[in-house]
Amino acid sequence: MALALRNHMWKNKWENNHFDSHSPSKLSSSTTGATFKEYFLSKEFFLTLGLLVGGGITLLMVVFFIILPLLTRHGSTAVVPSLCIPTDKKKYVFIEEAIEKINDAGLQAVIKDCVYVAGMPAGVVLEQEPVPYAIVKPGRKVFLVVSKKVPQLVKLPNILNVSITEAKQNLINWDFKIGKLIEIPSEDDQVKKAYYQGKAIEPGISLPKGSIIDLEYGKIINKNVPLPDVTKLSLDEALNKLSSVGLCGIVVKTEFGTKYPANIVLRQYPSPRKSNDSIQIGKCIDLWISGEPQNIPAEGLPEDE
Repeated sequence: MALALRNHMWKNKWENNHFDSHSPSKLSSSTTGATFKEYFLSKEFFLTLGLLVGGGITLLMVVFFIILPLLTRHGSTAVVPSLCIPTDKKKYVFIEEAIEKINDAGLQAVIKDCVYVAGMPAGVVLEQEPVPYAIVKPGRKVFLVVSKKVPQLVKLPNILNVSITEAKQNLINWDFKIGKLIEIPSEDDQVKKAYYQGKAIEPGISLPKGSIIDLEYGKIINKNVPLPDVTKLSLDEALNKLSSVGLCGIVVKTEFGTKYPANIVLRQYPSPRKSNDSIQIGKCIDLWISGEPQNIPAEGLPEDE
């Protein structure tokens, strides 16, 4: 009886010691490290890792190849039609036709500017952006420059009594075009007159933008010419004779009560005293002319100096 009880006690003690040695609370650090190492080398870990990597790649492919192309319309393009190049049968492409072509191509028409062009009817497409046959995305805006009928008016800048170089630059700055340049003998190189469509004009006048302006300016010539006698000639004849030799005439006084009809040159200054008298080209001659005959005593004319 005593022996049996003793054996039972030893059995309980061994079982308790064996249980304590394998309990989680008594696991050593080496046992824990071995467990993690076994997991990272297990098939379960590699299977999980493969699923994560494969899922990430699949998600990226869906985003880049499906979602983004849908948002940006990748692969969907449009061709910009030719809008400002006339065909063989048409001289101009008008805005109505241009807008119809743009709409048919799935694009949007936007009139960027209206410009007056001399001789061009209103509503003609002058420029387009993008250029013809460019490949763009659907819905892209096509900007147009169209001609208009009424020109924009611009005031003529100061171009008289300045050098020809300054006058030309002033015209360019105000979007005018330079036409004929007419040289006349003069003591300086300043602009004497300006013409638009053959008529003399003054600074400050309003003209269509892009108008062509002709300029008459002086050319300095250090040369003497024989001094002509223009007395007893009509005013027009005297001015033409002076101009033919590079001189100009200025009417300084009109005399009434003379025996001559109106506009006859009575006297000039300077006047030729000898046949070989000369004067520098570009100089002006003072002229006294007759007025309408009246019963008014004529004033004395100044003596030549």
